[in-house]
Amino acid sequence: MTLDELLTVFADSGPDDWNVIGCWGANSGPAYLDEFIPMEANGEYQLRHNSHSTRGAFKPNVAIGVGWGLSPGDAFPDAQEEGPRDWSTVFADPVVGTSFLDFFYCGSLVYRERYADVDGGRCVLPWPRHDLVVSQLSHDLIRVLDRLANPAASEFDSYFARAKFKIA
Repeated sequence: MTLDELLTVFADSGPDDWNVIGCWGANSGPAYLDEFIPMEANGEYQLRHNSHSTRGAFKPNVAIGVGWGLSPGDAFPDAQEEGPRDWSTVFADPVVGTSFLDFFYCGSLVYRERYADVDGGRCVLPWPRHDLVVSQLSHDLIRVLDRLANPAASEFDSYFARAKFKIA
């Protein structure tokens, strides 16, 4: 399977194609894809832990997996703190968080897409460039993610339009 084929499988899939497992909160459990970041706090050496909040396995081929909800932390300096963006002020809650949607094949990380968590978790949107443009691939991947994250009430198309994002 090529990377393009894997991404097409995801973009063409629906929520019923995925076995989704929450990996945080009460009675959940770990994602087993953990990041440990060494840091010093109050004169003591510590490890900070970061992990995906949700994992999914593609039911027709469990060699294909996804994980989402991993915060980029220090990887993107402009995303270290959540807050409103110019384009997010149209939502009831303008605070925007950012996370990664990671794609796995046979357990190996093969692709990563950054996305925005908007309006208090009601929707996820592609992370736009400064001119509010997103690629067609990013649009398609994050649209499926929103349907997985919000299977009963996905409003991706409405939020995408309200944010005034453009596809190029």
